Amino acid sequence: MIKKLGQGGQGSVILVKRKVEPVVAAPQPALQQNQENSSSSIAPASSPPEQYFALKKIRCSDLQELNSALREAQSVLQLKHPFIVNCIEFFIDRPRENSRQVVASQQDNVCIIYEYCEKGNLGQVIDKARIKGIKLPARVRLSAEFLISLF
Repeated sequence: MIKKLGQGGQGSVILVKRKVEPVVAAPQPALQQNQENSSSSIAPASSPPEQYFALKKIRCSDLQELNSALREAQSVLQLKHPFIVNCIEFFIDRPRENSRQVVASQQDNVCIIYEYCEKGNLGQVIDKARIKGIKLPARVRLSAEFLISLF
C-alpha cells in the first residue's frame, strides 16, 4: 500500500505497486559470429517500469454482500472501452484463520485491481480544469453530465 485514494461506505481504494522481479531475456544470437566458434549471448537482467494500480477493497459481512461484490467484480472485468478504466483482476482477501470457511466471514474483502489514473477520476479532472479556468471540450462536459445524471 502506498496511499489511500478514497473511502466509501463499503470499503476503500488504495494505491498499490506491483512487485515485479527483473526479467532475464532469452538467449540471443551474438551479433558477430565466427564460423568456427558459434556462440550466443544472454541479455542482462532488466527491470520493468514500476506499475501502479488502484485496489478497490470491498468489505463483505455476509454471503449476500460477498456475492454482490463478486458480481460487480465480474461485470467490471468484462467492460472494455477506451474511456472506461480497465479492470485487471479481482480476488477474495480472507484472513488466514478463516481461509477454510465456506461461508463469508465478517472480515472478507473482495479486492478489484484497476489501472491507476494519475490525474484522478473524471470529477477531479473537471474540478481541476474549472479551478485553472480551462475550458473542457464539449464531449467531455456532455459525457460528465450524462454520467452524473445516472447517479
